[in-house]
Amino acid sequence: MLSFFNAVEISKLKPSSIFGQLNIVRDDSQEKQLKDAHLVPSYYKKGMRSWWTRRAQGVFDQNFVHVSELSDIRAERKIWWPTDETRAELTNAQFDVLDEAFYGGTIYDHFGHFVLDSLSRLYPLLPAIHASDKPVVFHYPRDSISVEQIQNGYMGAFFDLLEIEFNRIIFLDNPLKIKSLTYHSPTFSDANFTVAEVNKHFPTLSDVKKSSRRGFVSKSKLKTGTAYPTQGLEIDQIFESMGFDIIYPETLNLKDQVDIIQSYDLLVGFPSSFFHLKLFCKNGARLVIMFPDIDEILHVNFLNIDIGAGFSDFFIPVESSPVESPEGFAKAFDVELYQVYELACVLR
Repeated sequence: MLSFFNAVEISKLKPSSIFGQLNIVRDDSQEKQLKDAHLVPSYYKKGMRSWWTRRAQGVFDQNFVHVSELSDIRAERKIWWPTDETRAELTNAQFDVLDEAFYGGTIYDHFGHFVLDSLSRLYPLLPAIHASDKPVVFHYPRDSISVEQIQNGYMGAFFDLLEIEFNRIIFLDNPLKIKSLTYHSPTFSDANFTVAEVNKHFPTLSDVKKSSRRGFVSKSKLKTGTAYPTQGLEIDQIFESMGFDIIYPETLNLKDQVDIIQSYDLLVGFPSSFFHLKLFCKNGARLVIMFPDIDEILHVNFLNIDIGAGFSDFFIPVESSPVESPEGFAKAFDVELYQVYELACVLR
């Protein structure tokens, strides 16, 4: 018999299934100013095994001291932090100069990390950005993604939803000195919120009318991702036979994705970055997140978002077996389909 658990309960019941540590919300986020900021763009470093050490970048003060709160950290991993070589370049760099700008953060080319980590500093600044014509500056991995790709992909679509004109954004390609840099400490860092009243810091991007519709968020059409259910088509058929709409987020534009989470009464599926968009809804769908009962499969982001935002959604472990993953996926699994059928019957 399946059981429904909240985020705290599931963290205690299935700790081996969770990747990352459940954290405590702290409230230390605020807007700040940095005079004579020196920004060094991202540089690729050859021979580094870990993705978080393959690049180096940073923001430095007028004395060339690294401003660590403008660099990202996850657990013990310092993401693309400056090295001794980065600091040495500061003394010889030819800096372009701007009078004023906002600091947006660091672009990560992964939907979940982009929405949560890349824009974490940006969300609280939106009212000031909309009231100003100052540019917004971002670090980005210029060796692996172009500005054109950013503009034409999901990132550009998200900037449109945030009502930030793309021509106002500076993607850092050269050393840049900014006489007055406005920034906000991160609202989401190390898989956890740094603010107590989360909903006041994340913009509402959809307030469409609620309906009684119920949907299953499918992974059967995905080509890449973290975890892949090998029986995707069979699972789709089970939920479809119970009257659920089958939703393929990757086939929809970003605005439609947010509207679906806002308008539906209930959404069920395996962990998906799509569910993070509930943060941007006025009154998002109740989520039922089922996950395979295997080691380190449920990222703690899902739990910390639920706790931090007070969603009180449900998490359900289902009997599963790890299998060899197809190309493009880190993990794959088979599930006991009778449990999927049982869940669909309960939720219909």
